[in-house]
Amino acid sequence: MPNPTRFTPLQSEPLYPADPKLILQAMQDRCYTASDRRLNDFSAASPITALYEGHLFAVLEHLYYTNKLPSAMAVEFLKIAGIQRRLGKAAQVYLTFTLSAPLSSSFYLSAGYMVSDVSNTYNFLTDEDLVIPAGSIAGVVSATAENLGRAYNLPAYTIKNLSESRAFLQSVTNTEPASGGIDEETEDEARARGFVALRRRGLTSADDYEQETKLLLGEGSVAKAVGLLAADKVSFEKGAVHVFGLNPDGTELNQAQINELQSALRAPGKAPIGVLVYVSSIELVPLEVYAIASLLPGSNPEAIALTIYQRLQEYLQPGNLPLGETINLKELEFQVKLSGVEFVQSVSTHTDQDVSYADIQLPNSYSTAYLLDLTVDLVLEGQSFTYSYGEGGDLD
Repeated sequence: MPNPTRFTPLQSEPLYPADPKLILQAMQDRCYTASDRRLNDFSAASPITALYEGHLFAVLEHLYYTNKLPSAMAVEFLKIAGIQRRLGKAAQVYLTFTLSAPLSSSFYLSAGYMVSDVSNTYNFLTDEDLVIPAGSIAGVVSATAENLGRAYNLPAYTIKNLSESRAFLQSVTNTEPASGGIDEETEDEARARGFVALRRRGLTSADDYEQETKLLLGEGSVAKAVGLLAADKVSFEKGAVHVFGLNPDGTELNQAQINELQSALRAPGKAPIGVLVYVSSIELVPLEVYAIASLLPGSNPEAIALTIYQRLQEYLQPGNLPLGETINLKELEFQVKLSGVEFVQSVSTHTDQDVSYADIQLPNSYSTAYLLDLTVDLVLEGQSFTYSYGEGGDLD
């Protein structure tokens, strides 16, 4: 049985006292003793109290800034090392522009053409000129969000508005989600990232590649590096490293992100000479779960069902479980039990028309499951209540 060594972060020694009143009381006690009890008026209006409170204020101010000194020194060190706080990143997406009919000559759309989502809230600008050859009806071009942040990580088929009409230009859409947008980094996140970068001398181990990928994708992202795995994700290739990633919001990487991430990991000075880095998105495996349970008298079925959904969704959140790990159905039953039910009759998974009560084997070491759909049947005092959550279809 594995028995790994466990660690916990070091706790800094606080220089600021927990209760300044104790210091004031100690000062008054010392004054009373040293004066042989002659100085004994320590009321709020006493000159001695006013003097000591003034001294104490100065001491506490000094301790306050002294307590900040290690952090300030760390920031100065990171600045010298070239670490900067990340202000965010713009989302990227591939757009498909469609013409009203094939043309006898090429159609040109210059870089910087703006499109927006259906609500006209989030704008994207094309990165390069789009050329649709004669006889073709559609073309694909990459685009970048107008502003930084996760808000621009939009679902597929939501970017549909053209900023200005062009002859023969009929429509635009995104067949894959816009992703890669990262919010502004906090000071604490920047410091943590900086020290991780300083500890890593280069991309050598699998952990090095995974940490670098997480830094590029943003806080909360998931990464896994597989050595000797070729671009086809099946065959063996000497000197290859295949990195799989997932966005912080749990969505798959789009092609623009894959290209950018691959270029960053292949940049001179990153990967060792002779190492070829490939990048793909982590494989998401959707699960449709069906749970049956009985409730305690007086329970609220709707509230219990929602709790079950939230617990299962959190448990199956990509990144919470190791990639490629078998999903134990007993663990899902345990999550249902923790939701406040009296008895769990069964928990099963559904794939197409098949119902399974067995543990779920993920197809690859770079696969992770997520909860697509949940149906809950709850029995309370002879009555049955059915609730459905998620985005899947009917189980039948």
